[in-house]
Amino acid sequence: MGSYLSEPATEKESTDDTNGKLTYGASSMQGWRMTQEDAHNCILNYDEDTSFFAVYDGHGGQEVAQYCSDKLPDFIKNTPEYKEGNIEEALVSGFLRFDALIATPEVVEELRKIADDKDENESDEEENVNNLYEEAAMPIEQVIEKYTSNLSNPAVKSLKRDIKSPFLTAKTDSDPTVGTSSAGSCSSSTSQGGDGVSSSSEAGLKDKTEEENKPETNGPGEVSDEKPNSSEVKDEAQAKSDVTSSSTPVENGTPSKKGKGKAVIKPEPVKTPTNTRPKRTAQQLYKNWLNCGEEESDSSDEEDQTFEGPNEESSEDENEGVNIAIDAEGSEEESSEEEEEEDEDEEDDDSEDADVRTFKEEPGSDSGCTAVVALLKGNQLYVANAGDSRCIVCRNGKPIEMSIDHKPEDKPERKRIQKAGGEVTWEGRVNGGLNLSRAIGDHAYKQNKNLSDREQMITALPDIKTLTINPEEDEFMFLACDGIWNAMSNEKVVAFIRPRLQDNTKKLSQICEEMFDHILAPDTVWDNAGSDNMTAIIVKFKSHKRPISPSQTEESAAKRTKSEAESEAQVDTTV
Repeated sequence: MGSYLSEPATEKESTDDTNGKLTYGASSMQGWRMTQEDAHNCILNYDEDTSFFAVYDGHGGQEVAQYCSDKLPDFIKNTPEYKEGNIEEALVSGFLRFDALIATPEVVEELRKIADDKDENESDEEENVNNLYEEAAMPIEQVIEKYTSNLSNPAVKSLKRDIKSPFLTAKTDSDPTVGTSSAGSCSSSTSQGGDGVSSSSEAGLKDKTEEENKPETNGPGEVSDEKPNSSEVKDEAQAKSDVTSSSTPVENGTPSKKGKGKAVIKPEPVKTPTNTRPKRTAQQLYKNWLNCGEEESDSSDEEDQTFEGPNEESSEDENEGVNIAIDAEGSEEESSEEEEEEDEDEEDDDSEDADVRTFKEEPGSDSGCTAVVALLKGNQLYVANAGDSRCIVCRNGKPIEMSIDHKPEDKPERKRIQKAGGEVTWEGRVNGGLNLSRAIGDHAYKQNKNLSDREQMITALPDIKTLTINPEEDEFMFLACDGIWNAMSNEKVVAFIRPRLQDNTKKLSQICEEMFDHILAPDTVWDNAGSDNMTAIIVKFKSHKRPISPSQTEESAAKRTKSEAESEAQVDTTV
Protein backbone atom coordinates (compact mmCIF):
# COMPACT_ATOMS: atom_id res chain seq x y z
CA MET A 1 0.00 0.00 0.00
CA GLY A 2 2.87 2.33 -0.63
CA SER A 3 3.47 4.53 2.41
CA TYR A 4 0.54 3.03 4.32
CA LEU A 5 0.02 0.03 6.57
CA SER A 6 -2.48 -2.69 5.76
CA GLU A 7 -4.21 -1.87 9.06
CA PRO A 8 -3.95 1.38 11.07
CA ALA A 9 -1.90 1.52 14.26
CA THR A 10 -4.44 2.98 16.70
CA GLU A 11 -2.42 2.80 19.92
CA LYS A 12 -2.21 6.27 21.44
CA GLU A 13 0.43 7.91 23.61
CA SER A 14 -1.19 10.47 25.89
CA THR A 15 -0.19 12.75 28.75
CA ASP A 16 -2.02 15.19 31.05
CA ASP A 17 -0.76 17.72 33.57
CA THR A 18 -1.78 20.91 35.33
CA ASN A 19 -0.48 23.83 37.34
CA GLY A 20 -2.14 26.76 38.99
CA LYS A 21 -2.80 28.49 35.69
CA LEU A 22 -3.15 25.88 32.95
CA THR A 23 -4.31 22.32 32.30
CA TYR A 24 -3.20 20.46 29.21
CA GLY A 25 -3.79 17.12 27.52
CA ALA A 26 -1.77 15.77 24.60
CA SER A 27 -1.93 12.63 22.48
CA SER A 28 -0.40 11.14 19.34
CA MET A 29 -1.33 8.21 17.09
CA GLN A 30 0.54 6.65 14.18
CA GLY A 31 -2.58 5.81 12.19
CA TRP A 32 -2.19 4.40 8.67
CA ARG A 33 1.37 5.63 8.14
CA MET A 34 4.29 3.21 8.09
CA THR A 35 6.01 5.09 10.93
CA GLN A 36 5.19 7.79 13.47
CA GLU A 37 7.16 10.88 12.45
CA ASP A 38 5.55 13.44 14.78
CA ALA A 39 6.92 14.78 18.06
CA HIS A 40 5.74 17.42 20.54
CA ASN A 41 6.56 19.41 23.70
CA CYS A 42 4.37 20.23 26.70
CA ILE A 43 6.38 22.15 29.32
CA LEU A 44 4.19 23.85 31.90
CA ASN A 45 7.08 25.35 33.88
CA TYR A 46 9.34 26.37 31.02
CA ASP A 47 10.48 29.53 32.78
CA GLU A 48 9.18 31.89 35.41
CA ASP A 49 5.44 32.28 34.72
CA THR A 50 6.07 30.82 31.26
CA SER A 51 4.86 27.67 29.53
CA PHE A 52 6.01 26.11 26.24
CA PHE A 53 3.98 23.94 23.84
CA ALA A 54 4.98 22.70 20.39
CA VAL A 55 4.08 20.22 17.64
CA TYR A 56 6.67 18.97 15.12
CA ASP A 57 5.47 17.09 12.03
CA GLY A 58 8.33 15.14 10.47
CA HIS A 59 8.75 14.08 6.84
CA GLY A 60 11.39 11.83 5.32
CA GLY A 61 11.95 10.36 8.78
CA GLN A 62 11.33 11.09 12.44
CA GLU A 63 14.84 12.20 13.35
CA VAL A 64 14.53 15.97 12.82
CA ALA A 65 11.17 16.17 14.63
CA GLN A 66 12.56 14.14 17.54
CA TYR A 67 15.70 16.26 17.72
CA CYS A 68 13.61 19.43 17.78
CA SER A 69 11.55 18.03 20.64
CA ASP A 70 14.72 17.22 22.59
CA LYS A 71 16.74 20.36 21.94
CA LEU A 72 14.72 23.30 20.58
CA PRO A 73 13.07 24.49 23.86
CA ASP A 74 16.40 24.95 25.64
CA PHE A 75 17.98 26.35 22.50
CA ILE A 76 15.40 29.16 22.32
CA LYS A 77 15.68 29.85 26.04
CA ASN A 78 19.45 30.32 25.72
CA THR A 79 19.34 32.81 22.86
CA PRO A 80 20.51 36.35 23.68
CA GLU A 81 17.15 37.72 22.55
CA TYR A 82 15.22 35.57 25.01
CA LYS A 83 17.49 36.52 27.88
CA GLU A 84 16.84 40.16 27.01
CA GLY A 85 13.10 39.57 27.14
CA ASN A 86 12.52 39.93 23.39
CA ILE A 87 10.40 36.82 22.86
CA GLU A 88 9.46 37.44 19.23
CA GLU A 89 13.05 37.87 18.10
CA ALA A 90 14.09 34.91 20.24
CA LEU A 91 11.64 32.70 18.36
CA VAL A 92 12.79 33.92 14.95
CA SER A 93 16.51 33.64 15.67
CA GLY A 94 15.94 30.39 17.54
CA PHE A 95 14.29 28.75 14.53
CA LEU A 96 16.91 29.96 12.03
CA ARG A 97 19.97 29.23 14.14
CA PHE A 98 18.67 25.85 15.18
CA ASP A 99 18.02 25.03 11.54
CA ALA A 100 21.62 25.92 10.69
CA LEU A 101 22.75 23.66 13.52
CA ILE A 102 20.93 20.74 11.89
CA ALA A 103 23.42 20.80 9.00
CA THR A 104 26.58 20.53 11.16
CA PRO A 105 28.42 17.16 11.12
CA GLU A 106 27.96 16.64 14.86
CA VAL A 107 24.19 17.02 14.69
CA VAL A 108 23.94 14.99 11.47
CA GLU A 109 25.60 12.14 13.36
CA GLU A 110 23.08 12.47 16.19
CA LEU A 111 20.24 12.48 13.68
CA ARG A 112 21.67 9.37 12.07
CA LYS A 113 21.67 7.58 15.43
CA ILE A 114 18.02 8.53 15.98
CA ALA A 115 17.14 7.26 12.51
CA ASP A 116 19.10 4.03 12.99
CA ASP A 117 17.40 3.33 16.32
CA LYS A 118 14.04 3.86 14.66
CA ASP A 119 14.83 1.66 11.66
CA GLU A 120 16.48 -1.18 13.57
CA ASN A 121 13.22 -2.94 14.39
CA GLU A 122 11.90 -2.48 10.85
CA SER A 123 14.93 -3.66 8.84
CA ASP A 124 14.27 -7.39 9.18
CA GLU A 125 10.67 -7.04 8.06
CA GLU A 126 11.62 -4.89 5.07
CA GLU A 127 14.32 -7.40 4.07
CA ASN A 128 11.82 -10.24 4.14
CA VAL A 129 9.41 -8.28 1.94
CA ASN A 130 12.17 -7.44 -0.55
CA ASN A 131 13.17 -11.11 -0.72
CA LEU A 132 9.60 -12.09 -1.49
CA TYR A 133 9.40 -9.59 -4.36
CA GLU A 134 12.75 -10.80 -5.70
CA GLU A 135 11.83 -14.48 -5.54
CA ALA A 136 8.47 -13.84 -7.21
CA ALA A 137 10.33 -12.87 -10.41
CA MET A 138 12.67 -15.86 -10.34
CA PRO A 139 12.26 -19.16 -12.20
CA ILE A 140 11.53 -21.95 -9.75
CA GLU A 141 14.99 -23.45 -10.36
CA GLN A 142 16.60 -20.23 -9.18
CA VAL A 143 14.49 -20.12 -6.01
CA ILE A 144 15.50 -23.68 -5.20
CA GLU A 145 19.13 -22.88 -5.92
CA LYS A 146 19.01 -19.82 -3.68
CA TYR A 147 18.21 -21.93 -0.65
CA THR A 148 20.30 -25.02 -1.52
CA SER A 149 23.39 -23.72 -3.27
CA ASN A 150 26.46 -22.05 -1.82
CA LEU A 151 25.74 -19.20 -4.22
CA SER A 152 23.40 -17.80 -1.59
CA ASN A 153 26.55 -16.47 0.04
CA PRO A 154 26.99 -12.86 -1.22
CA ALA A 155 30.79 -13.17 -1.09
CA VAL A 156 30.71 -16.22 -3.34
CA LYS A 157 28.27 -14.49 -5.69
CA SER A 158 30.67 -11.61 -6.21
CA LEU A 159 33.43 -14.06 -7.20
CA LYS A 160 31.22 -15.79 -9.77
CA ARG A 161 29.66 -12.73 -11.36
CA ASP A 162 31.65 -12.87 -14.61
CA ILE A 163 31.23 -16.58 -15.32
CA LYS A 164 29.05 -17.15 -18.38
CA SER A 165 26.57 -19.94 -18.80
CA PRO A 166 27.41 -22.47 -21.54
CA PHE A 167 23.73 -22.46 -22.56
CA LEU A 168 23.92 -18.81 -23.56
CA THR A 169 26.52 -19.61 -26.24
CA ALA A 170 25.26 -20.52 -29.71
CA LYS A 171 26.24 -23.91 -31.08
CA THR A 172 27.88 -24.27 -34.49
CA ASP A 173 27.35 -26.94 -37.13
CA SER A 174 31.07 -27.48 -37.40
CA ASP A 175 31.18 -29.06 -33.94
CA PRO A 176 29.56 -32.50 -34.14
CA THR A 177 30.05 -33.14 -30.44
CA VAL A 178 28.32 -29.96 -29.26
CA GLY A 179 25.73 -31.92 -27.29
CA THR A 180 28.34 -33.96 -25.44
CA SER A 181 30.65 -30.98 -24.89
CA SER A 182 27.78 -28.95 -23.55
CA ALA A 183 27.11 -31.63 -21.04
CA GLY A 184 30.75 -31.58 -20.05
CA SER A 185 30.70 -27.81 -19.68
CA CYS A 186 27.57 -28.13 -17.64
CA SER A 187 29.19 -30.40 -15.10
CA SER A 188 32.11 -27.99 -14.85
CA SER A 189 29.89 -24.96 -14.38
CA THR A 190 28.02 -26.76 -11.63
CA SER A 191 31.08 -26.65 -9.45
CA GLN A 192 31.89 -23.09 -10.45
CA GLY A 193 28.40 -21.60 -10.15
CA GLY A 194 27.63 -20.91 -13.80
CA ASP A 195 25.80 -17.68 -14.53
CA GLY A 196 22.06 -18.11 -14.84
CA VAL A 197 21.80 -21.94 -14.85
CA SER A 198 20.64 -23.87 -11.82
CA SER A 199 22.94 -26.52 -10.39
CA SER A 200 20.11 -29.04 -10.27
CA SER A 201 19.44 -28.66 -14.02
CA GLU A 202 23.11 -29.01 -14.89
CA ALA A 203 23.59 -32.04 -12.67
CA GLY A 204 20.52 -33.65 -14.17
CA LEU A 205 21.82 -33.11 -17.70
CA LYS A 206 25.19 -34.54 -16.74
CA ASP A 207 23.63 -37.65 -15.24
CA LYS A 208 21.42 -38.07 -18.29
CA THR A 209 24.42 -37.82 -20.64
CA GLU A 210 26.49 -40.27 -18.61
CA GLU A 211 23.60 -42.71 -18.45
CA GLU A 212 23.16 -42.58 -22.22
CA ASN A 213 26.88 -43.08 -22.81
CA LYS A 214 27.07 -46.02 -20.34
CA PRO A 215 27.53 -49.40 -22.10
CA GLU A 216 24.37 -51.49 -22.21
CA THR A 217 24.37 -54.96 -20.77
CA ASN A 218 22.55 -57.50 -22.96
CA GLY A 219 22.87 -60.28 -20.49
CA PRO A 220 25.07 -61.69 -17.76
CA GLY A 221 28.63 -60.86 -18.54
CA GLU A 222 27.76 -59.36 -21.93
CA VAL A 223 28.44 -55.81 -22.95
CA SER A 224 26.84 -54.24 -25.98
CA ASP A 225 28.97 -52.37 -28.49
CA GLU A 226 26.09 -50.04 -29.38
CA LYS A 227 26.62 -46.35 -28.65
CA PRO A 228 23.90 -43.76 -28.18
CA ASN A 229 23.08 -41.62 -31.14
CA SER A 230 25.06 -38.35 -30.85
CA SER A 231 22.10 -36.45 -32.26
CA GLU A 232 19.96 -37.66 -29.33
CA VAL A 233 22.48 -36.32 -26.87
CA LYS A 234 22.65 -33.10 -28.85
CA ASP A 235 18.85 -32.75 -28.86
CA GLU A 236 18.70 -33.40 -25.12
CA ALA A 237 21.27 -30.70 -24.38
CA GLN A 238 19.56 -28.33 -26.78
CA ALA A 239 16.18 -28.93 -25.07
CA LYS A 240 17.71 -27.96 -21.76
CA SER A 241 19.17 -24.88 -23.43
CA ASP A 242 15.71 -23.94 -24.75
CA VAL A 243 14.22 -23.95 -21.28
CA THR A 244 17.04 -21.93 -19.82
CA SER A 245 17.20 -19.37 -22.62
CA SER A 246 13.47 -18.67 -22.62
CA SER A 247 13.28 -17.98 -18.89
CA THR A 248 13.89 -14.64 -17.20
CA PRO A 249 17.56 -13.60 -17.60
CA VAL A 250 19.40 -14.02 -14.34
CA GLU A 251 22.74 -13.06 -12.93
CA ASN A 252 24.35 -15.04 -10.11
CA GLY A 253 21.09 -16.48 -8.87
CA THR A 254 19.15 -13.17 -8.88
CA PRO A 255 16.91 -11.61 -11.55
CA SER A 256 18.69 -9.36 -14.00
CA LYS A 257 16.87 -6.07 -14.37
CA LYS A 258 18.70 -5.31 -17.58
CA GLY A 259 17.41 -8.39 -19.37
CA LYS A 260 13.70 -8.01 -18.68
CA GLY A 261 11.68 -7.19 -21.74
CA LYS A 262 14.69 -7.38 -24.05
CA ALA A 263 14.11 -10.83 -25.59
CA VAL A 264 11.97 -10.32 -28.70
CA ILE A 265 10.94 -12.30 -31.76
CA LYS A 266 13.83 -12.34 -34.20
CA PRO A 267 12.92 -10.79 -37.59
CA GLU A 268 14.14 -12.14 -40.90
CA PRO A 269 17.89 -11.53 -41.24
CA VAL A 270 18.86 -8.80 -43.65
CA LYS A 271 22.17 -7.62 -44.96
CA THR A 272 23.43 -4.62 -43.10
CA PRO A 273 25.30 -2.04 -45.17
CA THR A 274 27.44 0.58 -43.57
CA ASN A 275 25.31 2.31 -40.98
CA THR A 276 24.69 5.98 -41.42
CA ARG A 277 22.39 6.24 -38.41
CA PRO A 278 22.77 5.27 -34.73
CA LYS A 279 22.02 1.62 -34.15
CA ARG A 280 18.74 0.74 -32.47
CA THR A 281 17.92 -2.16 -30.25
CA ALA A 282 15.76 -5.14 -31.16
CA GLN A 283 13.15 -3.92 -28.71
CA GLN A 284 12.88 -0.55 -30.46
CA LEU A 285 12.52 -2.15 -33.89
CA TYR A 286 9.97 -4.64 -32.63
CA LYS A 287 7.85 -1.87 -31.12
CA ASN A 288 8.08 0.05 -34.38
CA TRP A 289 6.96 -3.05 -36.28
CA LEU A 290 3.95 -3.45 -33.98
CA ASN A 291 2.95 0.18 -34.39
CA CYS A 292 3.38 0.44 -38.14
CA GLY A 293 1.82 -2.84 -39.25
CA GLU A 294 1.77 -4.05 -42.84
CA GLU A 295 0.80 -0.67 -44.33
CA GLU A 296 4.22 0.78 -43.60
CA SER A 297 6.31 -2.25 -44.46
CA ASP A 298 8.53 -0.20 -46.79
CA SER A 299 9.56 2.18 -44.02
CA SER A 300 10.02 -0.75 -41.66
CA ASP A 301 12.39 -2.43 -44.10
CA GLU A 302 14.34 0.79 -44.40
CA GLU A 303 14.62 1.14 -40.67
CA ASP A 304 15.68 -2.50 -40.33
CA GLN A 305 18.96 -1.49 -41.96
CA THR A 306 20.10 -0.18 -38.62
CA PHE A 307 19.37 -3.48 -36.87
CA GLU A 308 22.26 -5.82 -36.25
CA GLY A 309 20.66 -9.24 -36.61
CA PRO A 310 22.24 -12.68 -36.41
CA ASN A 311 24.63 -14.02 -39.00
CA GLU A 312 22.90 -14.69 -42.35
CA GLU A 313 24.76 -17.93 -42.77
CA SER A 314 23.28 -19.49 -39.66
CA SER A 315 20.93 -22.35 -40.46
CA GLU A 316 17.20 -22.03 -39.89
CA ASP A 317 17.01 -25.28 -37.96
CA GLU A 318 19.05 -23.81 -35.13
CA ASN A 319 17.13 -23.41 -31.93
CA GLU A 320 15.35 -20.06 -31.66
CA GLY A 321 15.66 -19.97 -27.87
CA VAL A 322 19.45 -19.73 -28.02
CA ASN A 323 19.38 -16.98 -30.65
CA ILE A 324 16.79 -15.04 -28.68
CA ALA A 325 19.02 -15.19 -25.64
CA ILE A 326 21.99 -14.02 -27.72
CA ASP A 327 19.96 -11.17 -29.20
CA ALA A 328 18.75 -10.23 -25.77
CA GLU A 329 22.27 -10.17 -24.39
CA GLY A 330 23.48 -8.03 -27.28
CA SER A 331 20.57 -5.63 -26.97
CA GLU A 332 21.27 -5.35 -23.27
CA GLU A 333 24.78 -4.12 -23.98
CA GLU A 334 23.58 -1.59 -26.56
CA SER A 335 20.73 -0.33 -24.39
CA SER A 336 23.02 -0.05 -21.38
CA GLU A 337 25.40 2.09 -23.46
CA GLU A 338 22.48 4.29 -24.53
CA GLU A 339 21.28 4.56 -20.95
CA GLU A 340 24.75 5.60 -19.83
CA GLU A 341 24.83 8.31 -22.50
CA GLU A 342 21.40 9.56 -21.41
CA ASP A 343 22.52 9.57 -17.76
CA GLU A 344 25.59 11.62 -18.72
CA ASP A 345 23.36 14.13 -20.54
CA GLU A 346 21.10 14.41 -17.50
CA GLU A 347 24.11 14.91 -15.25
CA ASP A 348 25.32 17.71 -17.49
CA ASP A 349 21.92 19.40 -17.25
CA ASP A 350 21.77 18.96 -13.50
CA SER A 351 25.28 20.33 -13.06
CA GLU A 352 24.01 23.77 -14.06
CA ASP A 353 21.85 23.79 -10.94
CA ALA A 354 24.46 22.23 -8.67
CA ASP A 355 24.93 25.51 -6.81
CA VAL A 356 21.17 25.75 -6.21
CA ARG A 357 20.42 22.33 -4.72
CA THR A 358 22.65 19.42 -3.81
CA PHE A 359 20.70 16.44 -2.60
CA LYS A 360 22.32 14.18 -0.06
CA GLU A 361 20.90 11.02 1.38
CA GLU A 362 21.55 11.97 4.97
CA PRO A 363 19.34 13.03 7.89
CA GLY A 364 18.54 16.72 7.88
CA SER A 365 19.26 16.99 4.17
CA ASP A 366 16.53 14.77 2.78
CA SER A 367 14.38 14.95 5.93
CA GLY A 368 12.90 17.70 8.08
CA CYS A 369 9.86 18.78 10.06
CA THR A 370 7.34 21.56 10.46
CA ALA A 371 7.23 23.39 13.80
CA VAL A 372 4.51 25.34 15.56
CA VAL A 373 5.54 26.71 18.97
CA ALA A 374 3.26 28.44 21.48
CA LEU A 375 5.02 30.27 24.30
CA LEU A 376 2.74 31.72 27.00
CA LYS A 377 4.45 34.25 29.27
CA GLY A 378 2.03 35.66 31.81
CA ASN A 379 -1.08 36.42 29.78
CA GLN A 380 0.89 37.13 26.61
CA LEU A 381 0.82 34.38 23.99
CA TYR A 382 3.51 34.14 21.27
CA VAL A 383 3.09 31.62 18.44
CA ALA A 384 5.84 30.85 15.91
CA ASN A 385 5.08 28.64 12.91
CA ALA A 386 7.08 27.25 10.00
CA GLY A 387 5.13 24.82 7.82
CA ASP A 388 1.56 23.60 7.85
CA SER A 389 1.01 22.61 11.47
CA ARG A 390 -1.41 25.01 13.15
CA CYS A 391 -2.47 26.73 16.37
CA ILE A 392 -5.83 28.30 17.26
CA VAL A 393 -7.37 29.89 20.36
CA CYS A 394 -11.05 29.49 21.14
CA ARG A 395 -12.50 32.84 22.21
CA ASN A 396 -16.19 32.92 23.08
CA GLY A 397 -16.79 29.82 21.01
CA LYS A 398 -15.01 31.18 17.91
CA PRO A 399 -11.55 30.15 16.61
CA ILE A 400 -8.77 32.72 16.37
CA GLU A 401 -6.00 31.70 13.96
CA MET A 402 -2.61 32.00 15.60
CA SER A 403 -0.58 30.68 12.66
CA ILE A 404 -0.45 30.67 8.87
CA ASP A 405 -0.06 27.49 6.82
CA HIS A 406 2.93 27.75 4.50
CA LYS A 407 2.09 26.13 1.16
CA PRO A 408 4.20 26.36 -2.03
CA GLU A 409 1.25 27.51 -4.16
CA ASP A 410 0.69 30.63 -2.01
CA LYS A 411 1.79 33.73 -3.89
CA PRO A 412 4.58 34.96 -1.52
CA GLU A 413 5.89 31.42 -1.06
CA ARG A 414 5.90 30.69 -4.79
CA LYS A 415 7.71 33.95 -5.49
CA ARG A 416 10.50 33.10 -3.03
CA ILE A 417 10.81 29.52 -4.33
CA GLN A 418 11.15 30.65 -7.95
CA LYS A 419 13.62 33.38 -7.05
CA ALA A 420 15.76 30.73 -5.33
CA GLY A 421 15.82 28.64 -8.53
CA GLY A 422 13.03 26.21 -7.71
CA GLU A 423 9.64 25.55 -9.19
CA VAL A 424 6.18 24.67 -7.93
CA THR A 425 4.48 21.81 -9.74
CA TRP A 426 0.79 21.70 -10.62
CA GLU A 427 0.17 19.55 -7.54
CA GLY A 428 1.71 22.13 -5.23
CA ARG A 429 5.13 20.58 -4.61
CA VAL A 430 8.56 22.19 -4.57
CA ASN A 431 10.56 20.63 -7.41
CA GLY A 432 8.11 17.74 -7.30
CA GLY A 433 9.06 16.93 -3.69
CA LEU A 434 7.84 18.75 -0.59
CA ASN A 435 4.24 19.94 -0.39
CA LEU A 436 5.15 22.65 2.11
CA SER A 437 7.41 25.67 1.77
CA ARG A 438 8.88 26.19 5.26
CA ALA A 439 10.48 23.67 7.57
CA ILE A 440 13.41 22.92 9.85
CA GLY A 441 15.90 20.64 8.11
CA ASP A 442 15.47 19.77 4.40
CA HIS A 443 18.86 21.32 3.65
CA ALA A 444 18.87 19.81 0.18
CA TYR A 445 16.56 22.73 -0.68
CA LYS A 446 18.78 25.32 1.00
CA GLN A 447 21.92 25.23 -1.16
CA ASN A 448 21.79 28.56 -2.98
CA LYS A 449 24.98 30.24 -1.76
CA ASN A 450 23.87 33.62 -3.08
CA LEU A 451 20.81 33.81 -0.83
CA SER A 452 20.30 34.15 2.92
CA ASP A 453 18.62 31.53 5.08
CA ARG A 454 15.37 33.51 4.85
CA GLU A 455 15.37 33.43 1.02
CA GLN A 456 15.97 29.75 0.27
CA MET A 457 13.39 27.59 -1.53
CA ILE A 458 12.55 26.01 1.83
CA THR A 459 13.19 28.28 4.80
CA ALA A 460 12.88 27.83 8.55
CA LEU A 461 11.83 31.46 9.01
CA PRO A 462 8.70 31.42 11.20
CA ASP A 463 5.74 33.76 11.13
CA ILE A 464 5.03 35.24 14.58
CA LYS A 465 1.61 36.07 15.99
CA THR A 466 0.81 37.39 19.44
CA LEU A 467 -2.36 37.53 21.53
CA THR A 468 -3.18 38.75 25.02
CA ILE A 469 -5.16 36.03 26.75
CA ASN A 470 -8.36 37.37 28.32
CA PRO A 471 -9.54 35.09 31.13
CA GLU A 472 -13.13 36.23 30.63
CA GLU A 473 -13.21 35.33 26.93
CA ASP A 474 -10.51 32.79 26.00
CA GLU A 475 -11.41 29.17 26.70
CA PHE A 476 -8.63 26.97 25.32
CA MET A 477 -5.73 26.75 22.87
CA PHE A 478 -5.28 23.90 20.38
CA LEU A 479 -2.13 22.87 18.50
CA ALA A 480 -1.97 20.03 15.96
CA CYS A 481 -0.17 18.67 12.90
CA ASP A 482 -1.74 18.69 9.45
CA GLY A 483 -3.06 15.18 10.03
CA ILE A 484 -5.82 16.91 12.00
CA TRP A 485 -6.27 20.01 9.86
CA ASN A 486 -6.57 18.02 6.62
CA ALA A 487 -9.72 16.45 8.06
CA MET A 488 -11.23 19.24 10.18
CA SER A 489 -11.54 23.00 9.85
CA ASN A 490 -10.91 25.43 12.69
CA GLU A 491 -14.63 25.74 13.33
CA LYS A 492 -15.16 21.98 13.40
CA VAL A 493 -12.33 21.53 15.89
CA VAL A 494 -13.88 24.10 18.23
CA ALA A 495 -17.30 22.49 17.83
CA PHE A 496 -15.79 19.10 18.66
CA ILE A 497 -13.80 20.16 21.74
CA ARG A 498 -15.99 22.77 23.38
CA PRO A 499 -18.95 20.62 24.46
CA ARG A 500 -16.62 17.91 25.78
CA LEU A 501 -14.94 20.37 28.11
CA GLN A 502 -18.17 20.45 30.12
CA ASP A 503 -17.44 16.93 31.37
CA ASN A 504 -15.16 17.47 34.36
CA THR A 505 -14.43 13.73 34.62
CA LYS A 506 -12.87 13.57 31.16
CA LYS A 507 -9.17 14.23 30.69
CA LEU A 508 -8.14 16.59 27.91
CA SER A 509 -6.03 13.85 26.33
CA GLN A 510 -9.19 11.73 26.07
CA ILE A 511 -10.76 14.45 23.94
CA CYS A 512 -7.72 14.29 21.64
CA GLU A 513 -8.05 10.51 21.43
CA GLU A 514 -11.74 10.75 20.57
CA MET A 515 -10.86 13.24 17.85
CA PHE A 516 -8.34 10.80 16.34
CA ASP A 517 -10.90 8.01 16.27
CA HIS A 518 -13.43 10.39 14.75
CA ILE A 519 -11.00 11.44 12.00
CA LEU A 520 -9.38 8.08 11.23
CA ALA A 521 -10.11 7.05 7.65
CA PRO A 522 -11.69 3.62 7.01
CA ASP A 523 -9.13 2.96 4.27
CA THR A 524 -6.43 4.68 2.20
CA VAL A 525 -7.67 3.87 -1.30
CA TRP A 526 -7.89 7.53 -2.29
CA ASP A 527 -5.17 8.81 0.06
CA ASN A 528 -8.02 10.45 1.90
CA ALA A 529 -8.04 12.67 4.98
CA GLY A 530 -7.57 10.78 8.21
CA SER A 531 -4.76 8.57 6.93
CA ASP A 532 -1.83 10.61 8.30
CA ASN A 533 -0.01 10.68 11.64
CA MET A 534 -2.01 12.58 14.27
CA THR A 535 -0.72 14.72 17.13
CA ALA A 536 -2.74 17.26 19.13
CA ILE A 537 -2.47 19.37 22.30
CA ILE A 538 -5.36 21.02 24.17
CA VAL A 539 -4.40 23.76 26.65
CA LYS A 540 -7.24 24.94 28.89
CA PHE A 541 -7.00 28.31 30.59
CA LYS A 542 -8.02 27.64 34.20
CA SER A 543 -9.04 31.18 35.06
CA HIS A 544 -11.69 31.20 32.35
CA LYS A 545 -15.30 31.22 33.48
CA ARG A 546 -16.88 28.20 31.85
CA PRO A 547 -19.63 29.23 29.41
CA ILE A 548 -23.16 28.26 30.41
CA SER A 549 -25.16 26.51 27.75
CA PRO A 550 -28.85 27.36 27.15
CA SER A 551 -29.91 24.04 28.63
CA GLN A 552 -27.94 24.76 31.78
CA THR A 553 -29.58 28.19 31.99
CA GLU A 554 -33.08 26.66 31.76
CA GLU A 555 -32.17 24.02 34.33
CA SER A 556 -30.86 26.67 36.73
CA ALA A 557 -34.00 28.73 36.27
CA ALA A 558 -36.18 25.70 37.00
CA LYS A 559 -34.19 24.96 40.13
CA ARG A 560 -34.56 28.54 41.32
CA THR A 561 -38.31 28.42 40.71
CA LYS A 562 -38.62 25.17 42.66
CA SER A 563 -36.50 26.53 45.50
CA GLU A 564 -38.55 29.68 45.69
CA ALA A 565 -41.77 27.65 45.75
CA GLU A 566 -40.46 25.49 48.60
CA SER A 567 -39.47 28.59 50.54
CA GLU A 568 -42.92 30.08 50.13
CA ALA A 569 -44.49 26.82 51.33
CA GLN A 570 -42.32 26.85 54.43
CA VAL A 571 -43.31 30.43 55.13
CA ASP A 572 -46.99 29.54 54.79
CA THR A 573 -46.58 26.58 57.15
CA THR A 574 -44.85 28.72 59.73
CA VAL A 575 -47.60 31.27 59.64
